[in-house]
Amino acid sequence: MMKIGIQLYSVRKHMARNPIQTLEQVAKTGYRYLETANHQADKDYVTGFGLSSQDTNELLLKLGVQIVSAHISPLDPKDQAHIHKVLSQQQAIGVKYVATNLHDFPNREVTLYYADFLSKLGEMCAQYGIQLLYHNHFAEFRKFDGETVYDILMNHVDPALLKIQLDTYWAMRGGADPADLMKKYGGRVRVLHQKDYPEWAMDRMNMLTAYERNLQEAAKDLPADTEEGRKSLSARELDERVLKVLLAELDPATFVEIGTGIMDIQKLIDTANNYCQTEYIILEQDHTQLDEMDSIRVSMDNFKKFSGIIG
Repeated sequence: MMKIGIQLYSVRKHMARNPIQTLEQVAKTGYRYLETANHQADKDYVTGFGLSSQDTNELLLKLGVQIVSAHISPLDPKDQAHIHKVLSQQQAIGVKYVATNLHDFPNREVTLYYADFLSKLGEMCAQYGIQLLYHNHFAEFRKFDGETVYDILMNHVDPALLKIQLDTYWAMRGGADPADLMKKYGGRVRVLHQKDYPEWAMDRMNMLTAYERNLQEAAKDLPADTEEGRKSLSARELDERVLKVLLAELDPATFVEIGTGIMDIQKLIDTANNYCQTEYIILEQDHTQLDEMDSIRVSMDNFKKFSGIIG
C-alpha cells in the first residue's frame, strides 16, 4: 500500500514566511512523508529552507517526519561539480528519490538530448544511493513520428537509472490515461503525484491541444523553412515561449482539493497497487482558493476515505 505524502510546494507561501513553523503545522495535519521543492539549489544545496543538513535532520527527528523525495533545480548537466554537491546533501538528509522534469520538446532531437542528460544524472544519483525519477507535465504527450515524448524518454534511458514519478493530473491534461501509463510502465512507477480537477472545466482539460495550437500559430513568425527552423535554437525558444504563455494563463481554479473533483482517485490507487511498485502518493496542490494549510487539511481528510493507502 502507498503512503500519503505532501509536496511542500503546496504550502510555498507559508514556507516563504516561516518554514519551520509551516513544517510543524504540516506534521500536525498528519503528513509524515515530505517532498521538497528546492528551486534555489544554486545557493542552497539542502532543502531551500535555509537550514544545514544537520539542522534539517534534527528538525525532522523532532517532528517525526521524513523527506523521502526532492524536486531540485537548477541541475545543470554542464555543471557536474554542482550536481555532486547537491546530491551529497540530499544523501545526508536521507532523501531516497530525486525528481526532475523538463519542459520544452521542440523536436525528437532535443528530446533525445534530454534522454542522454537523464541517463547521466541517473548515474550520478546512483553513486549516492538515490533513485532518479522523472516527473511529467502535459507536453510529454506530444508525438514525434507517432511516439510520445514520454515514451521516447523512457525507452532511451536505462530503467535502472530512471524511474517514474507519475503526475496523474498532468498526464490527464496531456490527453493521456494515467491508469494506462501505470499498467504500461509497471514497476518503474515509484511515486504518484495527485491533484484533482473541477467538473465545470471539462471543456478546457486538454492542455496539449491548446499547446500545439498556440505553437502552430507562433511558428508563423519563423522563417519560411519552418522544418529546418524547428531544429534550431530559435525553435526551442519558440517552444519555451509558448509554454510560458500557456502556464501564465493557466486558471488557478482548475486545481481543486483531493476528492472534490472528477478524477477517479480510487481507481488510480488500485491500479498503482496492482500493477506498480509505488511507495508514495504525494499531494501537490499547485493552486487553491483556500488558505494553503486549510487546503492540505481538506485533502488529507478526503485521502482517508480511500482504501489502499496508509498515513
